[in-house]
Amino acid sequence: MIAIITISLLLLLMMFDPAHAKEPPIQTFTSYTDPLPLHPGQITNSWHKIVLPTGPIAVYSFEADIVSKTKKGKVIPVPISDAYLHHHVIYSNYSSSSSSLTTTHRHHGHHSPPDKSDGIAHNVGFGAGTESRGTPQQFPYPYAFLTVDGEDEWTANVHVINTRGMEREKAYRCVECPCHETSSKIDDEQGWGYCNRQLLGENNTSCAAESYVGGLRCCEDGDFCLDDDELDVEGPVSTYYLRYVITYSRVTRENKPLELAACCDASGDLEKEGNIEYDVPQCDYPGCVHALSTIQYLHGEASQDRFSETFNTTAEEETGPKIVDVVYAVGHLHRAGMEMSLYDDITGELICRSVPRYGKSDAETAGDNYVGDELGYIVAMTPCVFDPPLRMSTDHPLRVLSVYNATRGHTGVMGLFYIAISDVKVDDEALKVMARQSRRRAGAAGRVLFRLFFYCTIVSLAGFYMYRKYGQRLRYLIIPRDDTFVDYY
Repeated sequence: MIAIITISLLLLLMMFDPAHAKEPPIQTFTSYTDPLPLHPGQITNSWHKIVLPTGPIAVYSFEADIVSKTKKGKVIPVPISDAYLHHHVIYSNYSSSSSSLTTTHRHHGHHSPPDKSDGIAHNVGFGAGTESRGTPQQFPYPYAFLTVDGEDEWTANVHVINTRGMEREKAYRCVECPCHETSSKIDDEQGWGYCNRQLLGENNTSCAAESYVGGLRCCEDGDFCLDDDELDVEGPVSTYYLRYVITYSRVTRENKPLELAACCDASGDLEKEGNIEYDVPQCDYPGCVHALSTIQYLHGEASQDRFSETFNTTAEEETGPKIVDVVYAVGHLHRAGMEMSLYDDITGELICRSVPRYGKSDAETAGDNYVGDELGYIVAMTPCVFDPPLRMSTDHPLRVLSVYNATRGHTGVMGLFYIAISDVKVDDEALKVMARQSRRRAGAAGRVLFRLFFYCTIVSLAGFYMYRKYGQRLRYLIIPRDDTFVDYY
């Protein structure tokens, strides 16, 4: 009884200890998208609402993978070789989102890229492909993506191709989304003209409707990745889910809000945001590579309409570049990718080299070790975490390098960098408001805990008093009256 009282008092003291209040505890939240039912070879490139803990919250990491569920609800991780996660991209479309601390939305009247819906009102928070299971995107405290009061969901674009049961080589071809008779039709209305000078000089087949042979535009929601005669299109339906796991805390005044930089897409340049994808032409000799190199500003206007927004300025401020902290960077490549590298184009210094790890396990022999090490697929990318961060201007030129093995040709590959940045000049008043809102919500939960511990303590004290006064009589009443009777005193 004394132990119960002691524990209760210690927990109460911890609740009010300033050391515990300074850095709020990190919590984990796991949830799932709606079901993704797919026939063999079928594609989903669909939009989903994903729920969040009640905000405001500070999100320090995001991890995602494809899973299935048994009839009893048991969650089973799905191999990449069964459900190929081409990409997931997480957006906030909340009208008063946390970027009001640092950014304001600009509407651009031209084509939305293939991975962005016209209805999305705010910037990307997270995104990855097959590497997402092995490469959670995570940031050092106090840097975090922040939500605001009332923002209890995000929007996810989820692109998955069902290759379950396919022979390995057929699956490899399927996930590159070759155009065929029954795939979505390519036309000029979908928007072109985003390729950089190198790709145009090479007459890259991804840059124009008349030469397009495979990629995102032939990989729309409901399509099949190959012709009907190569697939059992009426075969059994496999139902998948995107599982996402975030770590978060309540917002504090020490938090520094993150945004996604407009850079970098290796298919773009200083004037063009990029085509998102390009084709790797097959070379004439074994072991050769295709290297795509370009220059983009860290947060240049050419790319802001795709992934992010322009940093906020007031009437009193002079428009122009801003100073930001670069906190995190990681590359995104497809099969046959060899490296994504980022250089300071002024000094030539290597800022980040992100290389893939390929799975080495065969499904027939690896058993339980197969998921996360699938043969021939990218299962992780090396991230670059800058702690302390790199400080630079948003108009700083960066050289982007994307390298692929070109022994075979590949369609619809990507060479992207995900870069998280934080504006050095943050609206302190807005952050204080968010922190107060977050504390109020945390305080409500704390008051519930306080009442719980208070009542537990009262009950414990009352029990201890009853024990001291009536304990002997109570014990005597329950002791058996026979030869095994033992006097406990």
